[in-house]
Amino acid sequence: MGTVRVRWKRDQSYYARDAWRGTWELDGGVMAQQASHHLDLLQWFMGPVTHVQCRTATRLLGIEVEDTAAALFTFESGALGVFEATTATRPRDLEASLSLLGERGSIVLGGNAVNRVEHWEFDPELPEDEHIRTGASQDIPNVYGHGHVDYLADVVRSILENRPGLVEGDEGRKNVQILAALYESAARGGTPLRPRGVRILKARIGMPSEHDAR
Repeated sequence: MGTVRVRWKRDQSYYARDAWRGTWELDGGVMAQQASHHLDLLQWFMGPVTHVQCRTATRLLGIEVEDTAAALFTFESGALGVFEATTATRPRDLEASLSLLGERGSIVLGGNAVNRVEHWEFDPELPEDEHIRTGASQDIPNVYGHGHVDYLADVVRSILENRPGLVEGDEGRKNVQILAALYESAARGGTPLRPRGVRILKARIGMPSEHDAR
């Protein structure tokens, strides 16, 4: 099982700063705007998605789009996924976390921005596991944009060196396809839907090396 939780606070003043925020045409809700990166983590680790089932709501904010969403995933491997995202957490940001549970181990990456290793345990253990548990966490002042600089620097280097970047267009397309299926499922009242053309890397925690495409 893989689980993502994004429990952040965005108040009305955040959306009032610019006319495009909180609109269908130019922004999108919590799934497309704040939690799309965490959705990307989930599908990158857990593998190809066969079905999604989603419900959304707008509870505390005066915006066109959703401030709260919950979804279930079925992966090609047979694993299940849970996706929870909201900007209606009060009075402040609570967490952005990723949990991965497999037959040979479990991981919980937590903190406000998936920045802390809260649990990392495998059977068998590897020598580097202890280093990851003690040295891979990061302290950050807030949740805004701390990966953007590294990513943009790689884009520049890939252009200057004429090489592929860390993340190419095909990877981004996978996430967009899943997001589109989530929104369509929500629009249909939670109907299970199948994203098309999604192929992701496997996790270390016991996922099969070859997925049975059914």
